[in-house]
Amino acid sequence: MIIGEGTSATQGTAVTYARREGRNRVDTTHFSSDSITQLSARLTPPPRPTFPWRTHFLAWTFGLAAAIGVWSAVSSGGGVGAFMAGFLSLFVTWIPGGIIALLTERSQRRTWLVRQEGWDRNDERLRAAYYCARDDVVVEHGTAYRPEQFVASLFSAPVPAR
Repeated sequence: MIIGEGTSATQGTAVTYARREGRNRVDTTHFSSDSITQLSARLTPPPRPTFPWRTHFLAWTFGLAAAIGVWSAVSSGGGVGAFMAGFLSLFVTWIPGGIIALLTERSQRRTWLVRQEGWDRNDERLRAAYYCARDDVVVEHGTAYRPEQFVASLFSAPVPAR
């Protein structure tokens, strides 16, 4: 509850009146701000784990392009120019790179679902804990923790199976 209550977002529009270059102007200004209390920041969990799709996609795409570039340079007996010509296959390797990244994601789906379920359970524990402002501690089942210590104990340990 502390995390949700300690975070706020504001958006609005203001009408302004200004005199520029001898002419009167009416303008609108759009503004927004996000704020978070210090306590809420201390109790914010790390991001929910997700499959690093972009990393896999880029690694496979550039890896395939580099492999084609090396193969092109070696097979043609050329040097850097042949390698660069092969590396230009980057414009095509994004297709197999994307397919391989997608297959990798699907093969690891079970692992990521387990990690996400564990994170969700830990997040529920974090939100259900009681914060004592007087002592600056988070209390769970009668045990007191510093806020940072409690978050670290929840999210840095291996995720136990339910």
